[in-house]
Amino acid sequence: MWESRAGLAWEPVGLDLTPMLGEVTHERASVWARAAGEGEVYFSVYEMTAEGEPVYGMKVEGKVVAGAANDLCVRIDVRGLEPATEYGYEIFADAARTQPVDGGFFFTLPDPAKPSVVRMAIGSCANYDLKKGPPPEGDVWSAIGAEEPTVLALIGDTPYIDSTELKVQREKYRMFFEPGSMRGLRRNVALMAVWDDHDFGKNDTDGRLKGKENARQAFIEYHAQSEYGDGAEGIYSRQRVGGMDVFAIDARWFSNRDEKKLLGEKQWQWLEKGLKESDAPFKVLMTGMIWNEAVRPLKTDYWAFYAQERKRLFAFIQKEDIHGVVLVGGDIHRSRHLKHPSSATGVGYPLHEIITSPLGPNVHANAKVDHPALMWDAGEPFAFCVIEADTNVHESHPEPTLRVMWKNVKGTVMNEVMMKESELRSR
Repeated sequence: MWESRAGLAWEPVGLDLTPMLGEVTHERASVWARAAGEGEVYFSVYEMTAEGEPVYGMKVEGKVVAGAANDLCVRIDVRGLEPATEYGYEIFADAARTQPVDGGFFFTLPDPAKPSVVRMAIGSCANYDLKKGPPPEGDVWSAIGAEEPTVLALIGDTPYIDSTELKVQREKYRMFFEPGSMRGLRRNVALMAVWDDHDFGKNDTDGRLKGKENARQAFIEYHAQSEYGDGAEGIYSRQRVGGMDVFAIDARWFSNRDEKKLLGEKQWQWLEKGLKESDAPFKVLMTGMIWNEAVRPLKTDYWAFYAQERKRLFAFIQKEDIHGVVLVGGDIHRSRHLKHPSSATGVGYPLHEIITSPLGPNVHANAKVDHPALMWDAGEPFAFCVIEADTNVHESHPEPTLRVMWKNVKGTVMNEVMMKESELRSR
């Protein structure tokens, strides 16, 4: 059941950074940690009873090796787990597993073939002092944790790095993941991520940025996902979360502003193939940048700037009769909802665009730009979004629904939208 990077004779070591859940599905899970030095890190994973007690008879043990080449980051992948089941995990500083140094709990996701209710929190733009974390009055990570999400999706500028130097990339990720409430949240909530410009390396940049391979290396070291682009380029990934098929699209690595190219042909093939084969009621397409053209002056990193690529996507959705598509973006330091009509997109049903930003304190007043599809706008700091997919079907709930809620740091619902599966089908 364990997949590890073990194989060399090392001495046991403790941890420098507390553990973090990576990708979790209905049958497997990944745990990430950073060791205190080069050596062996020992893990134990066990099932929990309904009362929250460990079932040590269902325990699985293993080890991974931390090395300098990966900045002492380790991950361990557990397979053969049961759907919708609680598990605990511990990390030890000794081979005999008598000295636990940290641990956490997680729920595997429900079987996608069965009815379920799942909640995914989404955020972007964590522009606060990374050494201190968000201020007490803006404790956004505690607010997200209170929502008890199944998955936390970070969709860019998480964190602000603004450098492609490998040393700086690594340091910023360590500062971002360690402080306070983020530390508690990431122990127990599955994480998926994609970058935008500031974590890619530079504000408003494209794929010609020098040193981008260092940004990719650091991203892989500090995120435990099953996919990172095609294995050599990009970091795009896909994950099934109950009734949602979530596509984290990389809008930076392959982009070229001068040539108006955005995704690169390999990523296009991956996206189109994934959309065609998906049987999920809802397909959530996430990128750091927004999809519409209502942006502040002189801005060029948004989907509508790459008009032919956006047109290609919308044409594909219509031609292949892909239902249930919802667009998600961040970046602009405002929270917004747009509902693009068929007359504007060519798709046979309205395309909802969900924008969630920022996780930090800075709101951009000059991003409050009108748009004919704009339904709602707010400039609220320390904000995030929660998407709830409910595929339970019964007399009072006759079809799958997608509920989108924009929330502030107090947990107050700023705006809410409900979508039915039938409303996201071509007529």
